[in-house]
Amino acid sequence: MQLRVRWRLQYEAFQSEIVEQYRLSSKAAAKDAIAASTAKAFGYAILEADEKQAIHKHLERVRRIIEESQLEDRKKNALFERLKELVAEVNRNGTRTDRFFAFAGELGCCVSQFTTNAKAAVDETKEILKIVYRARARHDGVKLSPGDEMLLLPEAAGSEGGSEE
Repeated sequence: MQLRVRWRLQYEAFQSEIVEQYRLSSKAAAKDAIAASTAKAFGYAILEADEKQAIHKHLERVRRIIEESQLEDRKKNALFERLKELVAEVNRNGTRTDRFFAFAGELGCCVSQFTTNAKAAVDETKEILKIVYRARARHDGVKLSPGDEMLLLPEAAGSEGGSEE
């Protein structure tokens, strides 16, 4: 009988720990959503309707390219799962930008194993990143240089390109 009591106490302890972790993670997710929607969070972009629509088109093209690729099923499924997460991320009112950059890195690791359309997959992903990058710069109030250059860092305020003396 004593053993049953200990098991029951251990079960109840695990149960309350799981419930507490769920409560904390739900609270953190809610705080993140509020911060993103009120434009107070770092690492978020507020996408406009036309940007969301363009990203969805590019994501669908990437999905088709992956589907037609000769990647092994395990890698295809992992990329499909990431794409599904990106679709949900685009639909949010405050998009976390780090997920897009992480997807680009993961795709880059697999692109050498594509038998065809590797360049097309990279080009579509670049287009997505351009949209996300510009939306994030707009959200953060960073002025970007005009044109298609995506990954150039903007000049620091008050910097004139010379060395400090």
